[in-house]
Amino acid sequence: MLDRQRAQEKIRQDQQGHGRPIIGVKHGDQQIVAVGNTVYFSNKWKTFPDFLADYMKQKLDPEWGNVELAKPLADNIVTMRNGQILDSTVEPEAAAE
Repeated sequence: MLDRQRAQEKIRQDQQGHGRPIIGVKHGDQQIVAVGNTVYFSNKWKTFPDFLADYMKQKLDPEWGNVELAKPLADNIVTMRNGQILDSTVEPEAAAE
């Protein structure tokens, strides 16, 4: 039993890193994620990265984000760069949902 828990924790750390575990569940068409003492939910999130994209937009100052987006891709901070790359790979039909 202990070996199984260790193996599961190793897999989680490989996927999520060494921080706190992601607390999230899919219920019907809702994705539910807990951050600290707040629970977020949406039927638009299909994956945890979908949640992260929305969460960052809520938490980061839009003015700062616009300044970063105006920079050449190579000069952006990694978080913004990853978001731009993800946005450019989403098919137009999926982005319109």
